[in-house]
Amino acid sequence: MNDSLIPAVIVMRHFEDLPNPPPPWPGPYCYKMPGASSIEVPWRRLNPDGIKASLNYATALPNLVQTLKLCPVSRVITQDPRSKEQTQNPFDSVYPFLCDLALQDVKLLPDGSALISTRHDALLPPDQSHSTLICWDRQTLWGDGTFDPNLFLGRMTRVGGPSLQNPPVKAPMKGDQGIYIFTNYRSGDDKFDLKIHPTFIDLADKGPQPTQGPC
Repeated sequence: MNDSLIPAVIVMRHFEDLPNPPPPWPGPYCYKMPGASSIEVPWRRLNPDGIKASLNYATALPNLVQTLKLCPVSRVITQDPRSKEQTQNPFDSVYPFLCDLALQDVKLLPDGSALISTRHDALLPPDQSHSTLICWDRQTLWGDGTFDPNLFLGRMTRVGGPSLQNPPVKAPMKGDQGIYIFTNYRSGDDKFDLKIHPTFIDLADKGPQPTQGPC
């Protein structure tokens, strides 16, 4: 590990999406992944600002990682977007980011319980010289109506860390509870230190996007 850089697990809620139930949105969509593979999803549910936020995060998030002297992200963990029974928003939120960095270590988990049950000591790449980005929905990270300490953010956070009573915010909505930076994992308590950074509210118009139609 580079002694000047710190490995981190970076966690975000997915970005702003269409109202529920959403209006009709034609599909499918094909997402070209770094390398030779593609992922087909039944539809898109981010709203136009959520899509533009994802394009901005592709450059804004690596800049934050560099500013905080964190190890560069080499792994993305998010929800598998291929099922109509699950949400596509987390994957869509991080798609420009993983494309811009040409990341090939992308783990698509089937549901929130799979994320919560993932061992904390397995969240970072084994060499400890890189960081991991996780994007998911509020119900898995924080809770539905109120904070649930048994969900992902609560299980990760060491006692004495920042308050988690306010829900994570969907970019580009302005909010202090935006980007959760977990560092200094210790096996003794199976927890991390936590610092929270606000959302980025800027929008971008250019960057990697899916094509409409089957892969």
